[in-house]
Amino acid sequence: YEGQEPINFLHYLRGFEYRPHTDGGAEFLGKRVATSLVYCEAASRGGATVFPSPSVQLRFVPRLGDMLFFRYEPSPADALHAACPVVEGKKSTLTQWYRLGVSSAEPWHKFENWGDYHNPHGKSRWRGERYGRPSSLEL
Repeated sequence: YEGQEPINFLHYLRGFEYRPHTDGGAEFLGKRVATSLVYCEAASRGGATVFPSPSVQLRFVPRLGDMLFFRYEPSPADALHAACPVVEGKKSTLTQWYRLGVSSAEPWHKFENWGDYHNPHGKSRWRGERYGRPSSLEL
């Protein structure tokens, strides 16, 4: 969890889509190895997530609250996916990409050539118990 990319919020209006793409591919240290999508809002028509690879051919029609998780291995080409156009309504997702071997000491952006990532909360760390009632947050 710590050191992963921030969660991304994507909001699709009528006609919005995401063309076929992959999010990662190889299981190398620091690289993306999996994706999760939480559907916060589901379109009343359209907006499915599809995997068009000939060996997969999957169409996932989300409902409010659904979660989709997929890995890129053992066959990264099978992780090719797209968001179909929203025909009616709106669609919103929380997207998390998971990276291999990252941590708070070795965060995700150290493995990319995108420049430093400015995290305004980067100095805050949870110091309390992992479960139960919160006890403290140190800055």
